[in-house]
Amino acid sequence: MSQDDPHPTGADAEAERSRAEARAAELRSELAETDARRTEEQVTEAHGAVEDAQQTEEKLTRRERKEREAAQAAEADAQRARERAEEAARARVEASRGAAAAGSRPAASRPAATPSETPGAEPGLADRPEVLLGGAFVGTFLFARILKRLFD
Repeated sequence: MSQDDPHPTGADAEAERSRAEARAAELRSELAETDARRTEEQVTEAHGAVEDAQQTEEKLTRRERKEREAAQAAEADAQRARERAEEAARARVEASRGAAAAGSRPAASRPAATPSETPGAEPGLADRPEVLLGGAFVGTFLFARILKRLFD
C-alpha cells in the first residue's frame, strides 16, 4: 500500500484492524494497571488511617487511665480530709467537755455549743464557708442596689 493510495486493500485493512485491536488491548491493560495502583494507594491510605486511629486510641486509653487514677487520688484525699475534720470536731467537743468538767469557765460565760460541736449533729448552713460567702455576696449586692436607688 502506498501513502498516496486512498483505498487500502483487504490485507492492509486487516493489518490495520489488527494493530488497532492490539492498541486497544494495550490501553485496556494500562487502564487496569492504573486502577490497580489507585486501589493499592487507597489500601495504603486506609492502613495509615487505621494505624493513626490505633495510636489515638492508645493515647486516649493512657489519658483515661491517668484521669481515673487522679480521680481516685482526689477521692482518697477527700476521704482523708473528712476523717481529719471529724477528728478535729471530736477533739474540740472533748476539749470543751473537759474544760466544762474542770470548771475552768463559769457556765454563764461559756458560749452555746454550735451544731458542729454537738456530738452526732450535722453541720448547719452557718458552719459552711461557701454559704457564708454567698450570704456576704447577696448582702453586698442588695446594699449596692439600695444605694443606687437612693442616689439615682
